[in-house]
Amino acid sequence: MTQDVTTVSWTAAAVAGPLVAGAGCIAWIVAGTETAVSVLVGGAAVLAFFASGVLVQRLCMAMGDARGLLLNVAGYLLRLCVLWAVGTALATHPIIGQNASPTLLGVGALVGVSGWVAGMLFGHSREKIPVYDPQYTAPKPKGWES
Repeated sequence: MTQDVTTVSWTAAAVAGPLVAGAGCIAWIVAGTETAVSVLVGGAAVLAFFASGVLVQRLCMAMGDARGLLLNVAGYLLRLCVLWAVGTALATHPIIGQNASPTLLGVGALVGVSGWVAGMLFGHSREKIPVYDPQYTAPKPKGWES
């Protein structure tokens, strides 16, 4: 039996979440609170982006037609717009914008993406996907006895 997209994605979140938290702790120990907050915000943005995508993909896969594809693309564009809006709001905030480091936000995002991809690879490597087609059995015409 194959796993659904949600199970594999929660595996990815289980790998990425602790990596982002660990990167935040290392940043806090090495350079202080402002650095840790920048790393954690970057990582949290990536995890929120991917986790919200899982919910949309699950709905789209249940549809199984062109509407699902359209909804998936629209959801992706909406997530990009929300990510841009939140990033712009944080960058222009009088307190956060002055203290946040774009480089460290990128480091947090890179850790989050790396952890998510590693978790997806791990989750998909554990799936039970048949590598062959099941044998075809033709339908029996009405009136024929077996």
